[in-house]
Amino acid sequence: MTGYNRGAESHITVKNPDGVQHGVKRVLVDGAEREGNILAPAPAGSTVNVEVIMG
Repeated sequence: MTGYNRGAESHITVKNPDGVQHGVKRVLVDGAEREGNILAPAPAGSTVNVEVIMG
């Protein structure tokens, strides 16, 4: 999936190890945990790896 910033490529992975149907436990951007669910814009031409862990 690509998305949240024009000119940047985002690879988004959603994991649900506990099989829950709602809620987000953690959001990691390029391996670093982020507070909240708003992602900062990435520079055009960059690639960002986003991991969302449900919980």
